[in-house]
Amino acid sequence: IQLQKSGRVGDALDLYEELLPGQRNNARLLYLIGTAYLQLGRKEEGMVQIKRSLALDPANAVAHNNIGVTLRELGRMDEALASFNKALAIDPNYSSALNNRGNVLRDLKRAEDALASYDRALAIKGDNAEFYNNRAVVLQELNRLNDAVVNYDKALSISPDNANIHYNRGNALLGLKRDRKSTRLNSSHIT
Repeated sequence: IQLQKSGRVGDALDLYEELLPGQRNNARLLYLIGTAYLQLGRKEEGMVQIKRSLALDPANAVAHNNIGVTLRELGRMDEALASFNKALAIDPNYSSALNNRGNVLRDLKRAEDALASYDRALAIKGDNAEFYNNRAVVLQELNRLNDAVVNYDKALSISPDNANIHYNRGNALLGLKRDRKSTRLNSSHIT
């Protein structure tokens, strides 16, 4: 496990696979093999191993969440949503799964559902800049730019050096400026 955490994922995978023949029913080992494959970009192989671990330990919310993240990366949104829902059925307060669920709902163009998922995540872990940023992105997509800026500001109060959040906030501010200019132009043409 230390090899995997230190970035030596290939070495960790080799070691896990050496242990596997005598421990084929070890859910934790299968899960670790699966996550190593995922870290190496071998998504399908990783999901196979994590699903094998889930067959032995179906109550592993983290494993369901990791499957969901991978399915989203593969563009399989409905399956990803189902995986996040399984994780949340096991642990309703799993804030990362709520955030990831919100991301999939945003991808599925279900903005209000995404906001509800982010709100639940923030109610559990209100000091997470990523959650605020993701919520702000949806608000921006809904053209609720003032609300988006407020959420970007909250994210930046937690993670002030995050360039992505600064970039997103800047785009929201540009949108507000365009809206104000457009409103002034439209008002000046009314007779």
